[in-house]
Amino acid sequence: MELITVSIVISAFLIGLSTGANDAANAIGLLVGSNTMRFRRAAILVSLLVIIGAILQGQGVIKTVGKGILPSITNNPNSNNVLILAALLSTLLLVGIMTVMAFPISTTHAIIGSIVGAGIAAGLFHKINFITVYEIVVSWLLTPAATIILAIIIYALIIAPLSTRMGIIQFNRIFQVILLFGTFSLAYSVGANNIGNVAGPLIIANILDDTTILAVLFGISMGLGTVFFSRKVVFTVGNRITAMGPVLAFTSQFSAGLVIYIFTLLGIPVSSTQAVIGGILGVGMLKGTRSVDKKTIEYIFLGWILTPVISAILSMLAYAILSSVL
Repeated sequence: MELITVSIVISAFLIGLSTGANDAANAIGLLVGSNTMRFRRAAILVSLLVIIGAILQGQGVIKTVGKGILPSITNNPNSNNVLILAALLSTLLLVGIMTVMAFPISTTHAIIGSIVGAGIAAGLFHKINFITVYEIVVSWLLTPAATIILAIIIYALIIAPLSTRMGIIQFNRIFQVILLFGTFSLAYSVGANNIGNVAGPLIIANILDDTTILAVLFGISMGLGTVFFSRKVVFTVGNRITAMGPVLAFTSQFSAGLVIYIFTLLGIPVSSTQAVIGGILGVGMLKGTRSVDKKTIEYIFLGWILTPVISAILSMLAYAILSSVL
């Protein structure tokens, strides 16, 4: 196996670790932030659901990222590999830095921006499927909005009436158990959707075309990232944004998981970070705007906007450097 191919596989595996540390941390953050479970146990359980989701239903998004954005590149395998390595390295750099800084970043935004940027740098602007890119970008706008609305609807029409009938203390105790269901459903959806960000580029590079094998290998890398590297981001998501009890945490978790799962069925890669924070904003609105850390939210929104732009620029620079030496 050539050095560049090995570099691509290693880079993709490292992005899997970063994805687990960032995106899967969204599932753990609310569980830990609501004082329902300690971090280590939550991380292990969530990582297992991430792996299962990637294996069982990750193939659709893998195909979208792997074949939908750059369906046909060049007849030169080395040129293809340089393009993908540039995209992976730029994504890895950006996501890695943000993870160390404990800043929730969207791996989806980073990898899509990097693939488009590297494609443009390689002179393949005419081969980029901008219809698919447009659909993905629109989904990024719809994801937090849909989760905010869904969280408000679920709480107002279902949870609030039930809590009134049962009494808030008894209801909170019951929901500490039900919250686990919300967490696990979110973790499953995160695995099924975000696996495309990690495994899809290997299809573009023609390294491996079996989506099941890709889902297994890189689902495991995401799970490892969740267990070993997600603690700092978990704190940001679970504690800094809004102080939630188990009832509101479940509302946020379940609405985010449902929105991500719907997009997964459509084969569209979306940001689990956007979905979860949309749910948090939804329940924060129900509690009152004072319960939401506005400064943190502003930084996160800024990150969402800048991530695809910065990753595209980084991948262009990476392609220029790599193509001159490889």
